[in-house]
Amino acid sequence: MPIDSVRHSIHIRRKKNAVVFNNIDRLKELGRQARSHQDILDGLHPWNANHTLKFDNKLPLLLGILGAILSLAIFISPSNIWAQLCLFAGCSAIFWSYITYEDNEEIQSVTSYLEKTIIAKKYQLEFNRPPPYLGHTINAHLFTVYLKNLFPIFNRGYHSNNIDSYASTTWIDHQGIEHSVLIFSYSYVTEAIEKQQHGVTLKTTEIEKRLWGAFIFNIDIQGLAVTSISKKFNYPYLHEWQSNYIAANRKIDFFGTSDMHLEKH
Repeated sequence: MPIDSVRHSIHIRRKKNAVVFNNIDRLKELGRQARSHQDILDGLHPWNANHTLKFDNKLPLLLGILGAILSLAIFISPSNIWAQLCLFAGCSAIFWSYITYEDNEEIQSVTSYLEKTIIAKKYQLEFNRPPPYLGHTINAHLFTVYLKNLFPIFNRGYHSNNIDSYASTTWIDHQGIEHSVLIFSYSYVTEAIEKQQHGVTLKTTEIEKRLWGAFIFNIDIQGLAVTSISKKFNYPYLHEWQSNYIAANRKIDFFGTSDMHLEKH
C-alpha cells in the first residue's frame, strides 16, 4: 500500500533496536551459509551473545498515547491558542511514534525463512522447483497451472483451487532405484447446499479443505494405499487388509493390488 511505502521511506531505526536488526541479518546469513539443518540449529544461539528477537516499542506506544491525549484539547476549546499548540504537539508525537514503531514483519519473515530452510536441508527438498522427471523449468505460477491440468485431484474445489506450496526431492527405494518425487500442499473451497423439502435453497456454506500429498514418478503401480477413515479405494487397490496400529491407537485399513502383496509387505 502507498502509506506503507511512505512509512518505510521515512522510517527511523532506534539504536535500542539495533541488536534485533543485527540478529535478523545474522540469521539470514546463517540460512544462506548453512550446509545442513544442524548448522542452522547450532548457530541460532551463539555463545555469550544477545540473541533477542523482540523489538522495544515502549517509547513509540507511549508517544502515541500522549499525542492522542494532547490532541483532545482542541475539542475542548478550538479557538484557544494553547489548545491549538497541544494539537500540534499531539500530532507531532503521533507522527514520531508512527515512524519509529517497529512491527514484527521482518522477524516473522526471517523465522519463516529459517523454518523452510531447515526443512529443505533436513529432508533434501527443493521448494518451488519441479522434479527433473517432468522436465519443466517454467516459473512457479505456470507450473501450478500445468499441475492442475495434469492431475485431476487439483480440481476438487467449486470456488477455488490453490496449490499453496510444492517441493521436489528424490527417494531411493530398497533396490537402490531413484524416483523423482513432488510433495505438495493443496487447498480448495467447495460448498455445501442445504435444501428445503420443495427444493428451495435454504443455506449455502463454503467449506475450505486442505490436502497434503506426494507424487512419485518412474515407479510401477504396485504400492499400498493406507487410510484411517471409512473409505474404499479404486483400482488397482481392491484388496483390503486391516491392522490395529497401537502407536496411533486406531484401526488402519491397508489396500493393495493383491492379497500376496499385502501379506509380503
